[in-house]
Amino acid sequence: MARSSTSWKPGQTGNPNGTPKKDCSITSLMKQYLNHVDPDKKKTYKQIFIEKVLELVQKGDSTAIRLLWNYMDGMPLQSVKVEKGANPILKAIDEIKNNNNTNISNDSDD
Repeated sequence: MARSSTSWKPGQTGNPNGTPKKDCSITSLMKQYLNHVDPDKKKTYKQIFIEKVLELVQKGDSTAIRLLWNYMDGMPLQSVKVEKGANPILKAIDEIKNNNNTNISNDSDD
């Protein structure tokens, strides 16, 4: 294939500054922070956080239990079976389609 005048020449890049640096997100900052060691407790903040959640779970805190359960196993999947005609929204869409088809066929008779 022949090169056009707008093609990159060998060794030339279209992005001389490289990939733009991403802004720091709260999540990335929190992950960095959690890996730091608390000087008094000699544990990472991640370890301290996990111990606190487990302490709350042992006390019966329902929010902590739900948090732990969701992050350990994830939320259970729910399947939804939708049958044609069973959903009022789908019925309305079908009616609109049918009305449009009727109107189109009636318009073509004129």
